Amino acid sequence: MSILSWINAFFAFSTRPVTVLILSTYAILFVSTIWIQETPSSAPTKPQKQLGLSLDTAWRDLQALTTYPHPYHSHENDAVRQYVLDRVNRVAEEHPSYVHVSDDIESNATYIGGISNLAGTSLTYFEGNNILVKIDGPKSNDDESKSNPGAVLFSAHFDSVSTAPGATDDGMGVATLLQLVDYFAKYRPKRDVIFNINNGEEDGLNGAHAFLEHPWSALPTVFLNLEGAGSGGSVPGDVTKAFRSARHPHGNVVTADGFKAGLVRSGTDFQIYTKAGMEGLDLAFYRMRSKYHTKYDSVANLGGRDSLWAMMEASLGSGKALVDLVDAKGKDSGAEVIYFDVLGISMVVLEQNTLFILDVVALVIGPIAVVALVFLLASENKLYWSSQGWIGFPLALVFGAAATLSLAYVNAKFAPYAVYASPYPVFISLICTAFLGMYIVLKTLSWYHPTDNTPQRSVVYFENYLIWWVFLLIDAIFLKTFKLGGGYFITFFHMGNLTALLLALVEMLCARRVKVAGSSSNNAARGRSQSGPHNGHNNNGNNYSATSNAPEDTQNGIRNEPVATAEREEEAHAEGHNHDDEAHATERTPLIPPEADDPPQPVTGVKDSHWTTPLWGVEFIVAAVFPVLLIFQLAFTILEGLSGTLADGNNPLTVYLITAFFSILVVMPLAPFMHKIQKMVPVALLFVLVISVVYNAFSFPFSPGTPLKVYFQQTMDLDAGALGQNSTVRLVGVKEYLRDHIVPSIPSGWDATKRGNDSVTCGSAGERKVGLVECTYEGLMPKVAPEVNRDFTVVLSRRSRWKEPPVQGPIPGVPKPPTQTHPGKGKDTTKPPASTPPKELLSFTARRVDDSTGRITIKGANSRACRIYFDHPVTSVRVVGGNTKLQTGYTMPPDGINEVRLWSRTWDRTFEVDVGWEGKVRSEVVSGRVACEWAEMRAERIPALDEIVSFLPTWAVVSKLNDGLVEGVRKFEM
Repeated sequence: MSILSWINAFFAFSTRPVTVLILSTYAILFVSTIWIQETPSSAPTKPQKQLGLSLDTAWRDLQALTTYPHPYHSHENDAVRQYVLDRVNRVAEEHPSYVHVSDDIESNATYIGGISNLAGTSLTYFEGNNILVKIDGPKSNDDESKSNPGAVLFSAHFDSVSTAPGATDDGMGVATLLQLVDYFAKYRPKRDVIFNINNGEEDGLNGAHAFLEHPWSALPTVFLNLEGAGSGGSVPGDVTKAFRSARHPHGNVVTADGFKAGLVRSGTDFQIYTKAGMEGLDLAFYRMRSKYHTKYDSVANLGGRDSLWAMMEASLGSGKALVDLVDAKGKDSGAEVIYFDVLGISMVVLEQNTLFILDVVALVIGPIAVVALVFLLASENKLYWSSQGWIGFPLALVFGAAATLSLAYVNAKFAPYAVYASPYPVFISLICTAFLGMYIVLKTLSWYHPTDNTPQRSVVYFENYLIWWVFLLIDAIFLKTFKLGGGYFITFFHMGNLTALLLALVEMLCARRVKVAGSSSNNAARGRSQSGPHNGHNNNGNNYSATSNAPEDTQNGIRNEPVATAEREEEAHAEGHNHDDEAHATERTPLIPPEADDPPQPVTGVKDSHWTTPLWGVEFIVAAVFPVLLIFQLAFTILEGLSGTLADGNNPLTVYLITAFFSILVVMPLAPFMHKIQKMVPVALLFVLVISVVYNAFSFPFSPGTPLKVYFQQTMDLDAGALGQNSTVRLVGVKEYLRDHIVPSIPSGWDATKRGNDSVTCGSAGERKVGLVECTYEGLMPKVAPEVNRDFTVVLSRRSRWKEPPVQGPIPGVPKPPTQTHPGKGKDTTKPPASTPPKELLSFTARRVDDSTGRITIKGANSRACRIYFDHPVTSVRVVGGNTKLQTGYTMPPDGINEVRLWSRTWDRTFEVDVGWEGKVRSEVVSGRVACEWAEMRAERIPALDEIVSFLPTWAVVSKLNDGLVEGVRKFEM
């Protein structure tokens, strides 16, 4: 056998080569994508490999920052702030000439709206205490630089939510910023850089608003925001290209599109900076959302330093690139882009206009090229398409898609939260369903109506191409109209199928029609029933097939040679001999000759050229490899990002349908090759499908590793008077588990359930948490304001707060309350801190100044966050001593607002608020409620929360429902 013949035989379009290539390719793509998804780059242990950063220092900073929960309105927040301030002051002392620190306790912000409310329904007054650092570039003293400095802003927030130490949100961001301060202080940047280490992000992005009131906010034009969970927004081209400088970039424009579509309910400072006219990036975590804002967001649950190093490395690379990208005038090109990484190796960045132009060109040039080649084939009499084979792929696609979408619907109906804990088994089950659905149809039709190999592949490619052409047209319209770039993968699917189609047409151009030995119609029928499809290869390794149903033998999935080779028939035809009349006796010659009245008839087949035999493999590679890689990356990113949002109230059906859609796309490139796949492959996939479906259906969806979040807030009616009464616990969560499993597991909830008489009420959580339910019952009275307010000592040099060992609780390191010693008989006894009487927790006055204005004063004991709720909208609000006007870009809605949020940088402040109203309210009583918030999750301060933490099932975890864990409320009238 010649080398060429051996190569043709080895790469023949037959069962074994096709199966091996497909399985190995998909296995490599699947495993490599999961590996990149699940395994961050290892942190270097040697300091000289840490790019001028110090991982040890950053780790110590992270531990110091995240010892306890530290929301804005907590005493622990003050200690964290002092730690950060001391840290940057030491850097400034080493480089006094160009490193400047601003301890900003003057900037106040007043604006409309907030991430926890519908836009325009509330007004927020916030007194900031951000810590700013400015490092001058070498040219900062030039006149031109002064007029347009073009600084780069780096931002992160040092506050956490009240129920989490905040390791990822946003302790790692702050620890990384401190490293960048050290770095740029040692290696002076080309441009000015500003660091906004802000406070109050978790309660409405307040720290970013306060930054906009500082004089340094006029300097930056681009920014990098480090966060615990990303946000959405349009990203400019040059800014995004800066992220390509990261050693292991990981990002995708589809995440921004998901935020735009509201699939992920979150917000970051990104939104505030872009609204103020800056352009920038969010560098954030998106995995393990089930632990977001819970006790599991701690250093102990990070699993090592790799995640911290990943953020440090990416921030340094993209940050340095941002500094270099800003030109002398501090302007960016501003073009919106589409971006995605390829296995964390490189970042692809394309301007949306560029991709739109490429799409339009492909939409025009592609059909022209196909039509031209088809016309050439027809003119050369080599267009071997027949009337058969055109219905196979459309029918298979419809059947496979219907089966996959049906399974997705069944999962959403009967196992809606399986994807929450097990996204990979769900994805695998849907992929298996899509494959088996298409395989059954294509294999059946291939057996019943066999067709030539090369023409049939080109037919399937052609049908695939038509589908992707339509998808590309739709994507181009969406890209131009809505600026949504998440459909970029369609461009690559379209190009891959177009290239494969053109190669298949070229392959057909090189093939030739030949006559091969046939059989009688009776024997042909028997052969079809015994052997199935006729496609095979000749003894020279060339693909050959016939339009008849010539019988074939198969062994191990590989068909043997036909009765007579195509070449022999062709030679006989050239010599004018009629071999139909001659007997070619071989070991395969039938012992009983055909009936005389039913003589064998020669049939026509298509014989491939020696040179085009391996082209089917090239067609598979261009049509499948890169597009499927993109789909795997997209699917895993979306699954990780969206599956965790089910605890936030998102519809499970949406997640399952998106996963099903990607599963279908993964299988579509296999359609031209399915009838050649070894039969044990679908058997194995059927087994995998059954196992995964059973697992998804019967496994419990929650665990300590992927806990179900339950949202908590306690409301005190301070007008009720007596302790222990009218203290309502609100738990918000998933309907199927909250009332029947979680509430009864809590002693107070169990008692309320047994009492009946609507002691436990459950209903829709409304706008507070769309898609979830809220259950309420009477809980233990909080003790949020001990008589001794300053009941602990702040030790600034260390992060240890208490000499006593920490209690065993949900938050590692939460201290015991201070004990009060009293004389006893023979020994001392202890008791919890004494509580302030209910009405003294919140004091207020409300008086009418005239028909259209009034003044409300409000003070919360041991609090610096209060609110005013109005039964009727007010149209003007002014905090005495605060801003006299709204922040730029914000206006009072014409119908007014119903809520005022007040935040003080000092404790026990008395807010004085002047309000005004219009219309019929002038002649009516103005009424509403005043409230103050408390958010310190410390032992015995909130007994109802302690009870929930102690008795909550291990597969559930508590998170905060609103800014305050406890809200005290009183009614007012003017």
